[in-house]
Amino acid sequence: MKRISTSTKFLVLAIVILLSVVGIVWSIFGAPHNIDKLTSEQSDTENIEYSGSTYEPAAYRINVLIMGIDEEGKAVSSKSFMNTGMADFLILLSFDLRTKECVAININRDTITDVATYGVGGIYRGKAKMQIALSHQYGDGLGESCLNTVKAVSDLFNGITIDYYISLHLDSIGIINDMVNGVEVLIEDDFSQVDPTMEIGKTITLNNKQAELFVRGRRNVADQTNVSRIKRQNQYIEALYGKIKDVDLSASTIYKKLSDYLVTH
Repeated sequence: MKRISTSTKFLVLAIVILLSVVGIVWSIFGAPHNIDKLTSEQSDTENIEYSGSTYEPAAYRINVLIMGIDEEGKAVSSKSFMNTGMADFLILLSFDLRTKECVAININRDTITDVATYGVGGIYRGKAKMQIALSHQYGDGLGESCLNTVKAVSDLFNGITIDYYISLHLDSIGIINDMVNGVEVLIEDDFSQVDPTMEIGKTITLNNKQAELFVRGRRNVADQTNVSRIKRQNQYIEALYGKIKDVDLSASTIYKKLSDYLVTH
């Protein structure tokens, strides 16, 4: 797991890139708290002391889990309790309601943790140690699968409350990339076996296919590890931030374009 940033810049970045997550979720489900009332009522709440560090009350935060699902096509039900979509991209966003700042934590899809498993007919079979990415495969491929991943992530963080989730299928990458007419990045990994035009040391504007390869590619790319892929994902997000400022995109526009490929609650 990697903590990326606590800056306001990353909060804006996360909101715009990842479906303008707070704006969309709040517009659909309503704000979970009255922020002014919350601040006044919780002002006397004691901080939590742990291992020599001070932590503020969790009531001041909203936690959102973003999942990138390794599945092509629209988000549809598998009509069973097993599906083929793995949660290959996981990022937990924790928003401070008072400062409007955000902490973003990448969760490596290869993290071994307890995952709830289900058999035929949805019969619970207990928890098993496995890659956290596999948690999404236990369920209908939609809300049930997302909730299983939410539970796995929550347990990984010692029972942290996850208020909302958003999952995005593979096609979302190209749609987002197309919204800003391509994203410019410096190629730092070896893509020669999969796309010779993506030369090391060359700065290029990624087309939709290249954008998916850049943030998803692992086999025959660089050292083929997920750690390297996470680094490229963060690089892409930073570059996208630079483009998104020049594009007039509302949260509703982004949601409309991506609605067939996402699941949220």
